[in-house]
Amino acid sequence: MSRPRTVDDIVRALDENPALREALRDRILPRELLELHGKLALLADRVEPLAERLDRMEEALDVLKGAHARNVAERDVGLIARSLGLRDPRVLSAADLFDLAAGAGADTSSSAVQSYVQADLVFEAADARGETCYAAVEVSYTANGADTGRALRNSVFLIRFTGCPCQPVVASLQVDDCVADLVKSGRILWYRMAREAPEAA
Repeated sequence: MSRPRTVDDIVRALDENPALREALRDRILPRELLELHGKLALLADRVEPLAERLDRMEEALDVLKGAHARNVAERDVGLIARSLGLRDPRVLSAADLFDLAAGAGADTSSSAVQSYVQADLVFEAADARGETCYAAVEVSYTANGADTGRALRNSVFLIRFTGCPCQPVVASLQVDDCVADLVKSGRILWYRMAREAPEAA
């Protein structure tokens, strides 16, 4: 091999001779740095399963937060009713909702009706004249289009199934821009939950 005269000659020699390249690497780089690649690979093997477990824990935490927010909304049902000018609220169970749908002749096997039966919170109450009214409430930390869509759909179902008025409501700590526009237009009511409620989960 001729003696290298330029940097390009050195680079070419290293490209053509893997053993020379390895020997130079061992001389220039400290042992700790040479061993780092293997340690990083080992660390990645250990971190990946932990990351997967954390993802599952985050999903479980979201479920718990949602359940807690629904519990808070159910606890505050009297306040939600008052904000609508209603009194004597009675929370309806999933079985109650199913019976209303079945009694009205709805197809209870349809996915829309099955979703309605799983509504976050529905209550029956009396208005100022003592007439029966309903509220279809969807609960979340930040209400979005999906929440308002379910509340509006469930409200339509309840009007159809009972023949009584029904107010769609979102109960949340905050709302996105889409929901804010619907609230301003009066199409949906926003019940603002206390800040500590969803965060306590």
